[in-house]
Amino acid sequence: MKTKHTKVNRSEEKHDKAKRSEVIGWQDFVELCIASWLVISPFALGFFEFAPASVTAMLIGSVAIMFSLLGMATQRTGDEWGNLGAAILLIASPWLFSYSHIVLATMNAVVCGAGLILFAWLAMMADKAEMKLQKAEVTEK
Repeated sequence: MKTKHTKVNRSEEKHDKAKRSEVIGWQDFVELCIASWLVISPFALGFFEFAPASVTAMLIGSVAIMFSLLGMATQRTGDEWGNLGAAILLIASPWLFSYSHIVLATMNAVVCGAGLILFAWLAMMADKAEMKLQKAEVTEK
């Protein structure tokens, strides 16, 4: 009887871990989508000829893609801090690099930056909850 009970518990543990990793991983995917949009947005929105705006969007988008992929591969919070830094720079970039007069590029930077901040924060909260669950499981055993 104990072996059947143990097998059921291990099966449930595997299912719970898989379910938790699904809950954690979706934020990185959304960050990847936002970052990919940043790379193509100068072409899609028509501000490619404005070098500061287009270079900033493509460069920060590329960095955010790297951090998002890193987050998908490692499931750690370090990459989220990278995306937060990139997002803050992105939001400030229209004024730092003097292209705030290009309204579409400015709106794109602010909205995408806010999205990156939101989903990086959500991922960090999910990681924190996961660590608490793991700590509770260890103390139970």
